[in-house]
Order: sequence, then structure tokens, then C-alpha cells
Amino acid sequence: MKRVAWILPLLFVAVCSAQTSKNNHAKTPGTFRGSPYIVGRISTPTSTTPEAEEVNAIDPNNSTNVVGVITDYSIRNVNEGTTKYVVTTNAGGTWTQNFVPLAGTFPTTSDGVQWLDNRDPAVAIDRLGNVFVAGVYELLATSKDGTPKPGVPRPHPPAGIYTCQATLPSVVLTAASCHPVFTNPTSPNPFSEDKPCVVTDNSSSATAGNVYVAWLHFVGCQGATCQTKYIVFSHSSDHGVTWSSPLQLSKLNADVEWPQAMVGNDGTIYVSWQTLSSGNLAQHWLATSTNGGLTFGTPQAITPTYQDLVFNSTYRKNSGPNIAISSVAGAEYVYDVYAQQIGSQTQIVYVRSNQPKGLGGFTSPVPMNDSQAGQRLFPAATVDNNGTLHVAWFDTRNSPVVSKYDIYATYSTDLGATFAPNARVTPALITAGKFIGDYAGIVAEPTSGVAHPVWTSGGLNNGKLQTSTLTVP
Repeated sequence: MKRVAWILPLLFVAVCSAQTSKNNHAKTPGTFRGSPYIVGRISTPTSTTPEAEEVNAIDPNNSTNVVGVITDYSIRNVNEGTTKYVVTTNAGGTWTQNFVPLAGTFPTTSDGVQWLDNRDPAVAIDRLGNVFVAGVYELLATSKDGTPKPGVPRPHPPAGIYTCQATLPSVVLTAASCHPVFTNPTSPNPFSEDKPCVVTDNSSSATAGNVYVAWLHFVGCQGATCQTKYIVFSHSSDHGVTWSSPLQLSKLNADVEWPQAMVGNDGTIYVSWQTLSSGNLAQHWLATSTNGGLTFGTPQAITPTYQDLVFNSTYRKNSGPNIAISSVAGAEYVYDVYAQQIGSQTQIVYVRSNQPKGLGGFTSPVPMNDSQAGQRLFPAATVDNNGTLHVAWFDTRNSPVVSKYDIYATYSTDLGATFAPNARVTPALITAGKFIGDYAGIVAEPTSGVAHPVWTSGGLNNGKLQTSTLTVP
């Protein structure tokens, strides 16, 4: 994810009034009992380096089919990423790997544009076996020499959000299948796009089969700055071929980041994001739609204000939302898992809706890490069909420096009342590069409950996509 500078108009009205109690931090660990995960072997589906920023999706009809995506920097240089996607049809026994469609060494799309790079990948699979890979496409291939120069403002570059579609089990993406959700390939570009999330409606509702994308949209861009930004949403009812105009979800002029979307078992759409305010304070918000994304209700704050991650590191970090929704009938609770800073330490915490479907407000934050040593970041969360919450994250508890990390994970089978002791997923510390991405992923097999986290083995330090299996004893 790239950060774009933005400025506020003079008529700015703050939107982050205290919807919940300010700084209501969780300071003590949750309750831990039972046995930790049984950790399977580590798989490395990719062979090129460096790589960072990874998520995955699982086939809702066949849990042996898993697709992962990651930003790969092996084709040109570490400033110009390209999405790589990996596929297994035998539960991780073997994998295939491919880049999104290229023209020579440049990503290309159905509108004939050759882009300099693409990044921030996301992936989803629907009940028909359609795989959707979304990402940001940025800069025209012909503008490679348009690097910023001191004192010389740079016209804002062309950019777009695209989704590419293919079908299991082969999953072969083509340029013709990479359709624009929103794009502006001209320069200067008054818009900028960032951090898409793609999800599919796998319910039995009237909106089943729809595909949805939420992302961060900048407007009023000129030179190196944009006037404002907000969270937008688009829907497709023809398997990603055409998309609706962006629908604004967040308030204007709020400092918003990290959109994420999920779909419940009744077709309800949940979109969350983070707002940031002075003093590195953050808060998460949630908006829902029950009509296929045509309209959304008023966003609600689902966390207290809390401290964003500020510990010293060479790599980027954030405390954005990771929402997960139970599909258990009558118990469709909404979870939000995130990292927060408390003094010199960080915690992985969750909040949960007091009632199903995000109703009744949300609980106070509860920590899920059973050690206070080191730092924690980039949690990923999912809920299987049994209602078990699975969470994995990056953790430096075994290292005296934050430049070395492990992957840790835990689960809860009782709506977050208790958690299993944290399981160390990686057998040895990983040395981080200057960039290890901005997020990671996890999915769970619907009925067996086996979870599949994904992470990078170092980011720009020769990192590759890695995964394992986490089995509840």
C-alpha cells in the first residue's frame, strides 16, 4: 500500500467524536485454557523474491482448493510490484504460481493499458468456483521516467482498481478477464486509489453471486497531494465484468484507512475501516447493507479510540480492522481483531458484537496474546462454520529486536470467552526487510475447522509466501 499526502479544506468538521469511551484499552490478557493448535508443515508456494503483503481465499464448496496472492518484486525492482497468485487443489500438497497478466514485464488489463506496477492484492472465491483477484494498478508503463525531483511537483499518476476473474481448478487469468472497477489512465489524474478488498456473496439470498469491492479513494489530487479521501464501495452482479459507480461510505475529510469487507450468511454486507486523529489515536467503524450494496446504513464506531502502533521499526505497521463473521445460524456475531499500542508494548485484541449481525454495540477489547514480551502486528482473523474464531499474527516475543519475528496463532471456541495458549507457527525467527507488507491473511476449512494462515518470510529481505495448517486438537 502506498501512502498519498492529502490536505484538508478550510471548512473541516471533525467526524471522530467519541462514539465509545475514549482510550478504553484492554491492559490484561484474556483467559487462556485448553491446548494450542497442532501446527502442520510449512509450505512455500512461490519461488521468486522478494515478496510481501499476502492474503488467501478458500473454495466454499471444496476446502482442498485454496488460492493465495502476494505482491512480488522480482520482475523489475523493489519499487514496482506485481501480484503473484498461487493455487492448490489438494490442500497444499502442491501449488502452481503465476503472475497476473503481463505485456512483456508490465501488468496489463482488458482496456489495453500497460501499467508500471500493481499491488495491494486481494482474492475471493464464489460458490460457482469463480476466483477474483483484485489490486491497485498504478502509473503507465511509458511513464517510468516520471520520478519526483526536488522542488518539482509531479502530476498525480494514472491509477485504477481492477479485478481479474478465472475459474477453478485451473485458474488462468487473462488480460481480457481483468476488468476496471474504477480507473483513470490519464495524467494528471485527479484521483488516487488504494487498498482494495474483494469479497463474494456466497449466501442463499437474492444477492448470491454478487461480487463486492471496497477501497480507499482519494479526490482532488494535484502534484503530490490530494484534497480528501474516503472509503468507497462498488458491486458487480455479472461476475466482475461490470461494476457500479463508487458509493461513498465514510464521511468527507476524515483521515480514513484500511477498508475491509465481509458478507454474512444472509447476504448482509459488512464494511469496516479505521479513522486516525491527532496523537496517533485510532478507531474502527462499521457500515452494513442488506440490499446488495445499493445503500448502507449509518456507520457505527465498533472500537474505543486507542493508540495506533508507534513502536520503533524499520518496516511499516498499522492497526487496521480485521473483521470476521460467524455463519452459525442465530449466532452471526461480528468480530474485529486488531493490534493496539499500550505504552511500550502492543497487544492483539478483539471486540465482538453483543448481538448477532453487528447489533447491540460491541464489547470492550480483550487481548489474545499470552505474552507481553516483544511487539505484535498484522493480525488476520476468520470464523469457521462451527463458530470457532481463528487468529494469526506477526510476533517478536522471541527476539530482543523487532527486526526478527515469528508467526503466532490462537483460537476460541466459546465466542471469545477463552482462548487457546498461543501456538508458535514458525519454527525459527524470520529476519524482516524494510518492508514486510501492510497485512496478512487466514482462512479456515468450513467444517473441519483447519485454518490456513499466510505470511511473508521476510518481506523485502528475500521474503516468499508461506503457509501452514493449524488444527484444533
